[in-house]
Amino acid sequence: MSQPDFSLSDEILAVIPTDPYEQLDLARKITSMAIASRVSNLESQVSVLTQKLVEKDRIVCELEGRASSLERVYHEADASLKNAVDENMKLRQERDSLAINAKKLGRDYAKRWADHVLHAEHNVWRALILYVAAGSLQEALAALKEVQQPDTVAMFVLACNEIHSEIVTELSNQDEQGTGELGTVMTDLPGLEPGKEEVAAVCEYFQQYQRKLVHLCMDSQPYAD
Repeated sequence: MSQPDFSLSDEILAVIPTDPYEQLDLARKITSMAIASRVSNLESQVSVLTQKLVEKDRIVCELEGRASSLERVYHEADASLKNAVDENMKLRQERDSLAINAKKLGRDYAKRWADHVLHAEHNVWRALILYVAAGSLQEALAALKEVQQPDTVAMFVLACNEIHSEIVTELSNQDEQGTGELGTVMTDLPGLEPGKEEVAAVCEYFQQYQRKLVHLCMDSQPYAD
């Protein structure tokens, strides 16, 4: 037994009413159904997109919160760093000031101790060493002027000149271009300028010692085997 042929177009035409007004009404219903289905799909897509936007907004808010927190931490760290730098600068200044004061106190102590050694112990050389260590060359010259010992003066002047010569030689070796300047600027040690009264007095004692040596050499008998 063979099955009848099925034609979709014939079936649709059989369902469609023959009245034109009814056909128009059917077309409107079909269109409304299609539009409703499309709108439903679009609403579903909009709902999904809305959820995604809400999730992204939440993520953005979290990121903004983290960024704000990091910015606050950065400003706090920057302020702490500036405070630390300022405190470090203050500590350095205090350290430098304390070092300067310590040097001054050390020099003052050395001067006072040298005065004690000179006047109480009458140890001229030890007092001279303390004066020079304290950077008080003027006090050393004044002490030499006070004791009036030509031989001590001579040894002190020779030692100063030898040290000065070593300093000039070392500096000239380090910088050959500064040789000319060293010859003009460092002709005398600081505090040993010829125009000063103490220097003139010490030089006079040195000359006395030289004259004494000359007389001793002239008065002594020649040495022979």
